[in-house]
Amino acid sequence: AGQEGDEIFLNRIRHGATRDGRVYMPPFEGILSQEAMWTIRSWLETVRED
Repeated sequence: AGQEGDEIFLNRIRHGATRDGRVYMPPFEGILSQEAMWTIRSWLETVRED
C-alpha cells in the first residue's frame, strides 16, 4: 500500500489495465469521480488479505 500503491491504483483505475491485449480493468476516468475512486481505494484497504 502506501504512496506507491496509491499511484499504481490511480493509474489503473483512471486508464484501465490490459495484459497481452486482454482488458483486466476498463478505464474509469470520466465515469467515476475522484471521490468515488478514493472511496473504492479506502474500501479495498479494509478487505485486503495479507
